[in-house]
Amino acid sequence: MDNLIKMFVGTLLVLILALAGITVVSSSVYSKQADQALAYYETMIENANMTQTVINNAKQDASAHGYTLATSNNKTDYNNVTKPTKLSLTYYYTIPFAGRTSKTITTTLG
Repeated sequence: MDNLIKMFVGTLLVLILALAGITVVSSSVYSKQADQALAYYETMIENANMTQTVINNAKQDASAHGYTLATSNNKTDYNNVTKPTKLSLTYYYTIPFAGRTSKTITTTLG
């Protein structure tokens, strides 16, 4: 009987450690995907000279992929055209027993 309890507790601890490991790995994967998405949107917006149409398309694409893309710190250039200088991407991931968590990463445009 004593061995049965030890085996049950040992199995339970191994399952908890496995769940924690899976959570760390999945969080890392979500983070890497978000970094790649932000780099893609940054390149796309800069290559289009930061036009509002491309920014809106990037925001729609990010929303379709489960991200929230935002621009900030608008500055006016010498042609009197207002352009953003910061690009922020918010992504969400789920941690078991803790719920849904979000994280925002930011890059500078220009």
